[in-house]
Amino acid sequence: MIRFLLVFMLLLPVLMVLELTAPAQQWFVLPWTSLLTRITAFLLSAFDANAMSYGKILLDTRSGIGVSVEAGCNGVEACLILLAAMLAYPAPWKLKLLGILGGRAGRECPASHLPVLSRKMGQGFL
Repeated sequence: MIRFLLVFMLLLPVLMVLELTAPAQQWFVLPWTSLLTRITAFLLSAFDANAMSYGKILLDTRSGIGVSVEAGCNGVEACLILLAAMLAYPAPWKLKLLGILGGRAGRECPASHLPVLSRKMGQGFL
């Protein structure tokens, strides 16, 4: 348990600092956030044809109301915590990889964002 805590407490700040660098933001965070808003707009379009995404912005074209998915709301930090915990945990690499992929998929399922986004968007959606 001590080994896990030490490795986790070392990995987490390193990953968080790396995520804040310009290359990580440009090549990973912004494209991921854009993909997330595109998928969410696609799912919302089943309920409202006016749903649209533009980069990291999710917009209702009819009302003009939209939200910008900013750092901290795109799930990247949560996934970094998961990654640090899975890498620090003493398990075979195959199980670590399965845990990372499964946790990432479950955390980033755009459908999990629909209720929050619909409330933020006001009367534009759902």
